[in-house]
Amino acid sequence: MPKLSVIIVAYKSRETIGKCVSSLPTDAEIFVIENRADSGNIDETSLPTGVRLIQNDKNLGFGR
Repeated sequence: MPKLSVIIVAYKSRETIGKCVSSLPTDAEIFVIENRADSGNIDETSLPTGVRLIQNDKNLGFGR
C-alpha cells in the first residue's frame, strides 16, 4: 500500500507531464487524468512505467 497517492489533472500537457511526474517520490501511486483524450496529448508513451492514465472523452475541468 503506497503512503502517498497523487492525482494530476492534465490538459494539453504532453510536453511537461514527464517532468511533473518525475519530480514526485518514486514510491508514490500516481494517476494522470487526461481531459479531452481525443486531443492527442498524453498517452502511455508520455509517462513513466507504473503511472496510471485515465483518459476522458471531453474536458470535465478540475472540479469533476
